[in-house]
Amino acid sequence: MTVMRVMLRFTALASCVMFMATAVPANLSAQDMPATSDASETSGAEPAAAEVPVSDAARKHFMTGVQYLQDPDGARYDEAYLEFKAAYADSPSPKMLGNIGLCAMKIERLGEAIEAYQDYLEQVADIPDIERKQVEQDLAALLASAVEVTITINVEGATLIDTRQPIRGFPVTNTYRSLGKSRSIRLRPGKHRLVVKRAGYEDAEWTLNAGPGEVHVHPFQLVEIVPEQPTAAGDVVPWVLIGVGVGAGVAATVTGVITLNKRQDLRQLCPDDQCPFASDVDSERSSIKTHALVTDILIGSAVASTVAGILWLALDGDAATEAETSSVDWSVGCGLHGCSGAASVRF
Repeated sequence: MTVMRVMLRFTALASCVMFMATAVPANLSAQDMPATSDASETSGAEPAAAEVPVSDAARKHFMTGVQYLQDPDGARYDEAYLEFKAAYADSPSPKMLGNIGLCAMKIERLGEAIEAYQDYLEQVADIPDIERKQVEQDLAALLASAVEVTITINVEGATLIDTRQPIRGFPVTNTYRSLGKSRSIRLRPGKHRLVVKRAGYEDAEWTLNAGPGEVHVHPFQLVEIVPEQPTAAGDVVPWVLIGVGVGAGVAATVTGVITLNKRQDLRQLCPDDQCPFASDVDSERSSIKTHALVTDILIGSAVASTVAGILWLALDGDAATEAETSSVDWSVGCGLHGCSGAASVRF
């Protein structure tokens, strides 16, 4: 475990964040590091926290995190943070918290950085003075500048995506998953875009431009997405029948008028059934009979379709019973300028 602690301190040196007066060779490895005695054995200092056995898996995660911090192209704090967190989850040695705090601070998860640094200072008694002083300075700066944000969400299990847009450089994004209905986070001052997501709900967004040390409270109300229900065939058919009936009625009116006009023309041509010798009376009478038959068919179709559609609607209305439900949703939010409440009623 002593080797693990020394490597942690060397990592801080390699990342140029925690400065120590003692020079450390650049090629120093965990195997090369000399064993050191606990501070409690050589002085009257408070004993360090009980040693936690470090598993092979935790050691592997830790060493991978160190390699990310020592990347020749620049420290990769995001990847290192994940590795140190995995190592600590497997073997929660408080001597890893310094590295977790360092990486969390660099990737702007300030709440986690503050918590890790505080626990590191409290639980590890044999931190060298110069290192402890540097951690205390970083912690004080974080506590003074961090923006404290408390959000409330009307549903559980949501995901918060925080994106800070710096004046120069690329946006910095952090994701917080599986949130409860209330969550407090600490952000770096600046302009933030916070988006809350959850499957089955519309995204909710809030833009915040915060100064150092400010405190903000914001409620998020996620609106459930109601999928559009396809129209059932039974809802369309009766209206189709009524439409067909109306169309047939219009057509019957047209053919009926044509039939009447043809009969009128035939009476004028053959008064008292006395028709001119050269006239095609038989053809004209056949046309009148055809139009009359079509008119009768259309009238029958119009009546049948319209009556069927009306009966269908009446019977379907009697059979369908919808249970009416009502609900009242309350939301209350507080900010720097006071508190506000809202209620929505759904029928």
